[in-house]
Amino acid sequence: MSVVVAIKDNDKIWVGCDSQVTRGYSVKSTLSSSQRKIWRASDEDELVMGLVGSLRDLNILADGSGYELCLGTWNGLKDNKEMSIRDKLVQVIKSACDSDLYVNYPIIIMNTKDKEIEIIEK
Repeated sequence: MSVVVAIKDNDKIWVGCDSQVTRGYSVKSTLSSSQRKIWRASDEDELVMGLVGSLRDLNILADGSGYELCLGTWNGLKDNKEMSIRDKLVQVIKSACDSDLYVNYPIIIMNTKDKEIEIIEK
């Protein structure tokens, strides 16, 4: 399963995900640019794209415990004015990684305004 979360923050949107990938029966975490779940579309400053897992995984996250965990973490953080949107995004994805939802560190985040990709280790 994969976790991808996007949060609007004034003039930008933060997008983050875990870094676990599966190929056949192999499961690993990767930072390879060719295997990232999120990326900036070439020549598109305002477009960040993502692609993850199978339809089954999507259904589990959308309807099951992964959805409830991420939503619960977000609901607990969203009104905290002292915490940045970026930090809230990281906490939501960390909650999934730490709860063994078949997702893993490092976490990869980016936003629609800046060009950098940030990698967050455990």
